[in-house]
Amino acid sequence: MKKSVRILLIVSCMILLVCNVAMLKKLKDEKNNAEAVDNIINDRNNTSENTDKNITENITDNGNNKNSNSNKGSNGNKDSNDNQNNNDNQGNSGEISKMRITLADGFYYEPISDEIKQRITGKSYKENDKLDYSDLRYIRVKYIDFNGNEQSGELIMNVRVADDILEIFKELYDNRYQIEKMHLIDDYNADDEASMADNNTSAFNYRTIDGTDTISDHGYGIAIDINPLYNPYVRNGFGDRNVLPVNGGTYADRNKYFAHKIVNGDICYNAFISRGFKWGGEWDTTKDYQHFYKEIE
Repeated sequence: MKKSVRILLIVSCMILLVCNVAMLKKLKDEKNNAEAVDNIINDRNNTSENTDKNITENITDNGNNKNSNSNKGSNGNKDSNDNQNNNDNQGNSGEISKMRITLADGFYYEPISDEIKQRITGKSYKENDKLDYSDLRYIRVKYIDFNGNEQSGELIMNVRVADDILEIFKELYDNRYQIEKMHLIDDYNADDEASMADNNTSAFNYRTIDGTDTISDHGYGIAIDINPLYNPYVRNGFGDRNVLPVNGGTYADRNKYFAHKIVNGDICYNAFISRGFKWGGEWDTTKDYQHFYKEIE
């Protein structure tokens, strides 16, 4: 009996020992879990604090930057809105100027800018299926006017003759060859007769040849009329319109001597012919003494 009691006591002690060990392990795990939870909470709090700090700093920096930009504006410098407005107003002129081809000071050509498109659309440039704005170039050259003064003229011509045109007008300028005026024909509402009557040297104009349905060489940007009043278009069978411009009749008789008359072998003639252009003054029947053109494929 005593032996049985002793065994029972030993077993009970062992059970208690095992329970205590399990309890201690559970408490330790709970402590570890609590510490882990505390760490997570602390990390989250730290993250929130850092985030709030960063947000605050960013807001402050942005406020400072905004104030700084505003101060620039108050000091006379353009702020971002003003710069954007300027860019909008300038269109693509900045990009166009980067594509400019310059022969010499005052002699250059470039693609048609938005500003020039506004000037010519619906006038010299009309919707068509033969050529696009990209086929044309805006050209600036210097020239000597009838008073012997230096002027800056503007033309629009086909890109394939643009280099030739710069060289030709540089040669004419260097030789002080006189041209009365040189404006885009759009300044005359693309009215060819009005431009000629004013003795305006011009080039591109998408139109037909007078009295026909054929697109003129001017419509392709490959022709130019030089001092047209003094070098008129002469033909037969059109009555009082045999000479264009109609106020150029005095200069239709090429046997007379007068200033600004283009003749075979003069400076103007040679400048164009040497670069592959042809002259309307050498046509067999109709004569176009103002007209130089270059045939391109």
